[in-house]
Amino acid sequence: MNVLSILSLLILGAPSELQKLDGVIAVVDGEAILASDLLPAQAQGMSEKDAFERLIRDRLLSAEARSRSLTISDQELERALDGIQSRNGIPDRDSLKAAIADAGQTWAEYLQSLRRQLLQQRLVGSMMRQSGMVTDREIDAELSLKARHHREERRVRHLLLRIDEQAADWEAQDAQARLSELAPQLQTEVQFVAAAKTNSEDGSAGAGGDLGWIRRGQMVPAFEKAAFNAPEGRVLGPIRSRFGWHLIWVSNVRMRSVDKELRQAVSENIRRKKAEVALEKLIETAREKALVRRIP
Repeated sequence: MNVLSILSLLILGAPSELQKLDGVIAVVDGEAILASDLLPAQAQGMSEKDAFERLIRDRLLSAEARSRSLTISDQELERALDGIQSRNGIPDRDSLKAAIADAGQTWAEYLQSLRRQLLQQRLVGSMMRQSGMVTDREIDAELSLKARHHREERRVRHLLLRIDEQAADWEAQDAQARLSELAPQLQTEVQFVAAAKTNSEDGSAGAGGDLGWIRRGQMVPAFEKAAFNAPEGRVLGPIRSRFGWHLIWVSNVRMRSVDKELRQAVSENIRRKKAEVALEKLIETAREKALVRRIP
């Protein structure tokens, strides 16, 4: 792996020639921010303003972690470095140090940045543990379940007449009228398949409009809502989505078992989302209270 590939995966600093322009540009609650601190974010395409705001966020998160007596031991830092080397195919510590030096950052600066990231990750973990219990109802809602350990799936066909969202009203009305006239003629799935093959403007037309088994969260909202409210074995529509007008046919409905491991993973995801919301509120409050002074 070349140095440029490594740079896209590691926390690296600015080229050494730019460090000549370094200096204190702001103070956040007594902690200095240097011009060089902005450069990694700017190298990712951020504006100076956005890079500065991200630095403030990092400093506030670090301050909150310290207030909770959260720390990263030297052993944990070493394990994190081992992981970085393993993920990026870097053979040894000397090669990692060389890549960082080539990017214009000292080893001490890199370790400081990495320790700060690990500390912030620990803060998120701490807030996850404090986020409270995740109920079965929350898990079921996330999985779109109708029963505690099962998830509804539907075998769906559709017939689509494509209409751009910006199309003239008469075009949309014409397509709707065509499907309204066609729908009563489709009394069986065989008839629907034949009509989809002849009339549908979707890539599924050749398969009689077959979309296979779908579950909630896979389709655009308007189509999903209709498909999961449609009666089995009967045509529904016309239904408008951002793609155009649809006729929908639900061939079959089943409830698939959801294993404990999946429920546990969903529970952890919900807990993380709660922690992230709490963290954003914390940052917002801290940002309002923080003493931030820019230095011209």
